[in-house]
Amino acid sequence: MASGVPLHAIAGLGGWLTLTAMGVSYRLLSMFMLSPDVDDRNSNMTLAAGALAVAVAVVGGVFAIWLSSGLHVVLSIAAGLGLATIALYGRDVIGIFGGRKRRQLELNTKMAVLSFASLAGAALLGIVFVLTGAFAAYLGAFAFLAIFGWLSGLVLAKLYKIVAFLTWLETYGPVMGRTPTPRVQDLVSEARASKWFAIYHVGVWLGTLMLLAGQPSAFRAAVAMMMIGLVGIVREVIRTRRLADVESPLRLPDGACAPHLLCARN
Repeated sequence: MASGVPLHAIAGLGGWLTLTAMGVSYRLLSMFMLSPDVDDRNSNMTLAAGALAVAVAVVGGVFAIWLSSGLHVVLSIAAGLGLATIALYGRDVIGIFGGRKRRQLELNTKMAVLSFASLAGAALLGIVFVLTGAFAAYLGAFAFLAIFGWLSGLVLAKLYKIVAFLTWLETYGPVMGRTPTPRVQDLVSEARASKWFAIYHVGVWLGTLMLLAGQPSAFRAAVAMMMIGLVGIVREVIRTRRLADVESPLRLPDGACAPHLLCARN
């Protein structure tokens, strides 16, 4: 049972969540930065490499545990494939950034870059832990950075933009062309929101370091810092739904209806 914990983490964090996030990010990054879609051959190669890494880890790992030998070798091979997947994904993301037509990056894209940094950090930690045979001992730090830095960080960054976009469609789409309407960016205050994202990500990175150092009290302080950042981000999303940052003359033109907080109007 104890030997299977790393396999469970790799299958869940690497196979299910990370590969899904990678696939979704291709479309979201291209859409929000007005970039051409990644070539299908490149994206298929990246996702296939990731699937192979997970398959080697899970299937090979199960056999290694069953035979009571070779788990370290299997995880080392999977780590190498995982590193190749991250490198290929980095190539694809750099291509999206390089081909963008929107030269000025919006906050959601800038914060996505921080989540990519957490992904690279988690990959580096995973490689080091596997090569040193300490993956099981430091699984908590690895999972914490992967879940809250990479996955949650990417979701929060994209959710910030998606909520604003859907709110704009719901409120101003029906009157578009008949009266002046604000831009999607007018629904948010990026300067104010950026500090909450920064607090959240710094808290994640500090928490990871404190887990590695075995400092539970400092880790709790880092988690509290993350919570402060998260509450701030939630507040910004609520302000977006309330149209709180839209200038008064354009806030609710004739024919537009204020959106509900948690559900869209029919």
